[in-house]
Amino acid sequence: MPQKILLFIPGYYGSKLKEKSSGKIRWAKASNFLFSQVGVSTQIPGTEIGSDNELVIDGVLRNVLIFPALWDVDSYGKTLTLLDQFAVDNQMRLETAAYDWRDDFHNSVLTIDQKIKSFNLKPDDELYVVSHSTGALLMAYYIRYGTQDVDDAVENWDGLKKLTKVALIAPPLHGLMILMRDMEDGTRVGINRSLLSGLEYSTFKSSYFFLPPRGEDIALSESKEKVSLDIHDINKWEKNHWGPFKYAKPNEVATVRAFVQKYMSRSEKFHALLRAPIKINPPKKLPMLHMRGLGHETKEYASLAMKDGMLSYSFDKEGQVDGDGTVTIRSGVPLEYFKALDFTTIDSGLGHLDILALPESQINIWDFLKK
Repeated sequence: MPQKILLFIPGYYGSKLKEKSSGKIRWAKASNFLFSQVGVSTQIPGTEIGSDNELVIDGVLRNVLIFPALWDVDSYGKTLTLLDQFAVDNQMRLETAAYDWRDDFHNSVLTIDQKIKSFNLKPDDELYVVSHSTGALLMAYYIRYGTQDVDDAVENWDGLKKLTKVALIAPPLHGLMILMRDMEDGTRVGINRSLLSGLEYSTFKSSYFFLPPRGEDIALSESKEKVSLDIHDINKWEKNHWGPFKYAKPNEVATVRAFVQKYMSRSEKFHALLRAPIKINPPKKLPMLHMRGLGHETKEYASLAMKDGMLSYSFDKEGQVDGDGTVTIRSGVPLEYFKALDFTTIDSGLGHLDILALPESQINIWDFLKK
């Protein structure tokens, strides 16, 4: 009997991480939201910046129960419950593809592809994909370039050939400047500011892939004019102690420079490939649903200031634009190549996770998968 598989691919933060050596869960558990912990950094090769304690994926993060009946932080629990019921009702098998959201995007694509290969798909089998946020961004690349590395990828539509339908929900298709804030200030997890500090984000290879292409890294000058932050100029990173340069010892600066240069270059290639004009028409009109959230204040522009001879930046209300609270309206604009597919787009007033998790929004996804 042919397989009918519904594959869910989560977004950023959406996969659990555990220590390879001990099996101890490091992301995410209740104590992460309350107490200072050792973070979840990777290590910048050739330096002492970050941790060499290897973490591996441990499935999709459903929720974290902080205090029973009082504080239950949902990640993808509601989403998976609804998708599982849809799969049962439509004689499908629900599967998930977790990946290390801190890693180089190419490694994440390889992990997703390994999951798809494990299904041993035959010509009569059907594979339906629902992807969210970063997972949807990775699928946008995979559809067109398969598992090729950004350094030498050519259009081959290998990913598309394996899919029956794909839903891309709230994808940041054109980059997110907010990762610059994360590398500077980190983010709060519950009441904990240590788990995801600026150091953590600075060691994540994915942080650099998220940053927008050259010329789209817009900031507000002290006179409130829009100017480029010039994030693709590595000299600026070093001079102003941005990202990992803040933590580098004098003998590590050259190594850190090479690290940032490498991943900013890979980021540029990734975004250029997504936007490249089609050279080879897709072998089929893959049905694709794209959903974007609007109506929520979303950080976009950094405010610049000179401090102690260095250029600093911060993200405040003056730099907010329309979006879903995470992905800006600009970053959510469909890619040009989508028009070559059987493409449908829906704008919603829901936020970044609600556009996927709430039943009234999932109805749009169900209708797309069933028609």
